[in-house]
Amino acid sequence: MYAELQRHHLREEDAANQAIVERARRLRIPLVATNGAAYSTPDRRELLDVFTCIRNHVTLASAGRLLERNGERHVKTPAEMARLFADLPEALASTLEISSRLEFTLDRVTRAAALARLPNGRAVRIAGFVIVRQRPGTAKGFVFLSVEDETGIFNVIIDPKTFDRCKLVVLTERFLLIDGALQNVDGVVSVKAARVAALPEGAAAEVHNFR
Repeated sequence: MYAELQRHHLREEDAANQAIVERARRLRIPLVATNGAAYSTPDRRELLDVFTCIRNHVTLASAGRLLERNGERHVKTPAEMARLFADLPEALASTLEISSRLEFTLDRVTRAAALARLPNGRAVRIAGFVIVRQRPGTAKGFVFLSVEDETGIFNVIIDPKTFDRCKLVVLTERFLLIDGALQNVDGVVSVKAARVAALPEGAAAEVHNFR
C-alpha cells in the first residue's frame, strides 16, 4: 500500500497533500508520486475541455468548474516529475520502484496516425488515453470510445458481447490497450474491439513518446 501524491499547482491540493504526507509518515506508509494524467501534452487540455462539454451537453462558456483548471494533468517526463517532487525524494523513489516492476512492451502497437494507411480488416493493436466514452440509448448496447496517443485520436467500437466481458476495464480505466479489426472504408477509420485491457500507467510515457 502507498500514499499517493499529485501536484497540479492547485492551492487546495497542496493542503490535502500535506495532510497525506503527515498521516503516511505517522502510519509508516510509503509515499508515491503520480500525476493523474488526463491528456498527453499541455495543449491537449483544450481538446479535453471540448469533449467534456459534449459529454455533459453544455457549452464552453457555461461549463464552469467542469473544465480543467490548468494544463498540468499531462503526461510528464521523469525530469518534470523530479522537479515537481524535489522535496520528497522518497515519493519519487517509490514511483521508480513500482515502474521497474512493470513488464510491458508497446512494440506491436500501431499509432493513430498510421491507421488510415492500413487496409480494411487488418488486425491491429492500439493503445492510448480514453478521452470520451459514449453508450447511446439508440446504439443497441454498442459503446464508442475516442482514444488519444501522441500522434492523434482514433475511434473504437465495442459490441455488446465484448463490452459485457470487459465492462469494468472499459468504464474505469484511463489508459487502454485494445486489440481488434481495423475498419477503413471511404476515409472513415475506426477499430472494432475484440479485446480491451488496462494499459499500465507506467507505460503512459511510452504511449506519449511513440517513435
